[in-house]
Amino acid sequence: MSWIHSYSKEDFTLYTRCAAEYDFAYHTVRRMEWRLDDFLSEGLIPATESTLAARSREIKETLDSIPDRQALPSALRQLLDVPEKKARRYLDDVEKNTTSKLVQVRLGESVLTAEVTREDDSSLTILAARHQAQHKDDDDLYCLSASIHGRVITMINDLEEAQRNSNFFKQVNNVRHFKNRIDKLVKSCELDDDDIRTRLEIWASHITFASGRGGNSDQGEWLVGWRAMFVCLKDIADNLHRLLILAEATAHEDWSSNKQAVWLKQLKDRFQKDNNTLRSLQRWLAQSILSALTTPKPKDFFLARALRLST
Repeated sequence: MSWIHSYSKEDFTLYTRCAAEYDFAYHTVRRMEWRLDDFLSEGLIPATESTLAARSREIKETLDSIPDRQALPSALRQLLDVPEKKARRYLDDVEKNTTSKLVQVRLGESVLTAEVTREDDSSLTILAARHQAQHKDDDDLYCLSASIHGRVITMINDLEEAQRNSNFFKQVNNVRHFKNRIDKLVKSCELDDDDIRTRLEIWASHITFASGRGGNSDQGEWLVGWRAMFVCLKDIADNLHRLLILAEATAHEDWSSNKQAVWLKQLKDRFQKDNNTLRSLQRWLAQSILSALTTPKPKDFFLARALRLST
């Protein structure tokens, strides 16, 4: 029996709605940050100020209006702690960063480009993966995707730590150890449609959707979205092979500094593109679930748009 059936349908539906609300709010903050960045880079100060005030207020009101989860079982409450903290902290960081830039402008300092807020969510992402692993099991798509994302971050941290020893990646066994870990991570991203469909059916069967929603049509769209998400996670995990190649080449001093810089730039661009695609898909999924919980079946165009987005 799935972990889902440990809870009532009412509790699991409320948990699902809250999780989607927090996730959607987080990605809304991200879009606001992009817009503020564009305005500041173009010197549109009044537009920056008005957008920051209006959108921040809207997002705070949205977060405050999310249903009270205190009546939920403690495990479900804990699963919602990190998503809420990520959304609220990200909004706070964007507000502080943008306000600081506006002060610089008022003081006559040149601010040509807004400094993109660093989404320092690594520790929270790993904590969320631990919570999911603690309370969920492998039949849950969210648990699996969170686990993969958390393991990617852990792998990057481990690679950086290992490089502190300049001789570490000169040892073949050490390189092989990391390569095997990356191979296993990449393999864990490979889900076929039947596997995704089965997991979706288990998940959807324990949620009370709006009339006419959550059936084959919605699940078919969610299957396409989840398929794209795991393909994207696989690309992100596969990029770790390139990071390992760079670490080994650096240890052996095989490459010139210019070649290292070019490789690193290309690698950063790959990670950025894949992460942007992943976040677009996550936003679409949250929006689609919220729609299925609250409204009749619409003509949905969000998935196609999400699949096209890479920035």
